Amino acid sequence: MLHRLGTIGQRVARTLIKSVGLDPERATARGVEALDRRFICGGCLEGVDGDQGVDEGQWVLTWTECIPHQVEMYHRRGLHNWDQHSESWILLSPEAEAYVRSRELPHPSSSDKVWSCMHCGVHCHNFVKRNTAVQHVKKVHSVSSPREGTDIFAYPGPNVDRSPRQPVHIPSENLGVVFQCLKCRKDKCKLWAKKEALVRHLSDKYLIGEAAQIEGGRLR
Repeated sequence: MLHRLGTIGQRVARTLIKSVGLDPERATARGVEALDRRFICGGCLEGVDGDQGVDEGQWVLTWTECIPHQVEMYHRRGLHNWDQHSESWILLSPEAEAYVRSRELPHPSSSDKVWSCMHCGVHCHNFVKRNTAVQHVKKVHSVSSPREGTDIFAYPGPNVDRSPRQPVHIPSENLGVVFQCLKCRKDKCKLWAKKEALVRHLSDKYLIGEAAQIEGGRLR
């Protein structure tokens, strides 16, 4: 899987895969995607993307979105302004992920022409919008309440007109109520109220470039 990525992409992928508890040498893209975790860019969190002093909140990304984001940051800043600190990633806690997921829009969109019937092949070479697939199943296959995964599905492959997923943007005031560093011993742990302080702690005490697993309290 990793050999298909460039140098920066490989480093980011390894960091993210390790952060979710998998072996980068054995993990598959499908296996990582199945975990469906969410991340925040530590470089943006610290303001190293060129907007020092500007605090505009954070985008919460899937692991496949993290890689092009990191490549974009690299090209924006340039080689001379790039260091390992620019490649840190924060894995959201289950509580924080629940907060984010409750605000995510369905993907793929119901208006994307990627939907198909699971009972016949009528849409195999001509995918349709979700409602069209639903109405087909109701009328042709007499299913009163079609369900995704049973009666209809969204084609996951390439060569279709699929709109990009819209990440959730979290305002800074909602980001960090309480954070706990999971790298520290449990009996020595410290709770961090400010995200900047936690990022500095991770940078100073641990290897920069490894994803920081963060266990958050409630998000306001």
